[in-house]
Amino acid sequence: MQYIIEKKMKLKLILFFLFGILSQYITAQEICLEKRSQDYAIIKDLKEINGKHYITVDIIQIEYTGEASDYIIKNENKKLRTFNINPETQWEFCTTDVTTYKIRDLLKKRNLWEESLMNFSALDGEITDSFHCSCAN
Repeated sequence: MQYIIEKKMKLKLILFFLFGILSQYITAQEICLEKRSQDYAIIKDLKEINGKHYITVDIIQIEYTGEASDYIIKNENKKLRTFNINPETQWEFCTTDVTTYKIRDLLKKRNLWEESLMNFSALDGEITDSFHCSCAN
């Protein structure tokens, strides 16, 4: 009986180890390598996996309708894209006061960034510029 339990435990450890390796591999394969230049996007996720930080966005198009503050948001392609992001990147939020956070500090502040609008550039799977002012909901 003890032999069967030990064998099951070993099998569970092996599966857990393999799943960890595969999840890292899958994450690496999902990084968007498209060149992006001053695109607008809605932030969908921000996470840390094994010490690396990732941001997932839904790229949108903004059409201005004449008045400076009147615009229409269009989403022509609902594909979500994930990029690597430096945890030291500064991100400003426009609320009543402009508040700046580092990406690594935002992981626990989902209410600040989820579904927020951002403007960014990326190259080879990495965000290449600091976030521009992102107005939280």
